[in-house]
Amino acid sequence: DADSPPYQVAARKDLYELRIYGGHYVCRAPYNNREKGLAALMSYIEGGNEESKTFPATQPLIMRYECAPGTEDVVGKTMELSLGAGVADLPASAEPEAVGVAAAGGDLVAVVGFEGVATPELAGEYRRLLTAAIRSDGLELAESRCDLASSACECSSSDRKKPTLRNHNITTQRCRPAPSLLTR
Repeated sequence: DADSPPYQVAARKDLYELRIYGGHYVCRAPYNNREKGLAALMSYIEGGNEESKTFPATQPLIMRYECAPGTEDVVGKTMELSLGAGVADLPASAEPEAVGVAAAGGDLVAVVGFEGVATPELAGEYRRLLTAAIRSDGLELAESRCDLASSACECSSSDRKKPTLRNHNITTQRCRPAPSLLTR
């Protein structure tokens, strides 16, 4: 999708790939309730900003979990959507306490994909697997944060009678660059 956050694959590993995300703009909302957070984001991209400007509906929806250092205790959550390719004019939110706009990207990110409903337990298990693989490969985590990106696509069902909607998810961890790993 041309409006999704741009990235280049820096390295492919057995379980994950390392990506370098390019610069892009996002709308971001803190949340405790997923539906309310998503509603705040959708309001902004559907014109709920100071200029009533609309933006394309993009995927994936990225949910960021900030953990207390050295633990898996979540201390904060935000969700964000890319505002699309080539966006330069960013109007302020009509509800700045609910939604903000920010520059994103420029990160080295380790990514593992999975399908299905991204329950906290399933996402946590993939996060643990990814973190162990990253450390095993000699990379350091850059921060106590993990991200879950979720998108949906229409896929053919096995009985070929009607298409089904499937969730595609990725769990990511930000890493510090390791030049030797990137050149392999």
